[in-house]
Amino acid sequence: MLAPDRRAIINAVCGFYKVNEKDIAAVKRGVKNEPRDVIIYLLRTICGEPLMRIGQELGMTQYSSVSSAVERIKKNRQNDNLFQKRLEEVVESVNKGQT
Repeated sequence: MLAPDRRAIINAVCGFYKVNEKDIAAVKRGVKNEPRDVIIYLLRTICGEPLMRIGQELGMTQYSSVSSAVERIKKNRQNDNLFQKRLEEVVESVNKGQT
């Protein structure tokens, strides 16, 4: 099976969290945006997209913010079982869209 493309990942995450792409791009300092972080993590880990490209696609000016989001997701996967289950559901829906 081919790896999902970025559009499939974005659509799956938006559908799972019931948000639109505008909500993904919205950045409010100090406010968590789990759907955006999940998109970033999946684009990086599944598609292997460079941090700078991910940042550009999501309207983020600093690729270090993209890197921080990836690290946040890695940490959440280890420390939060409920989050891990949500992430698995999202990945499953991405993969279903590829069949």
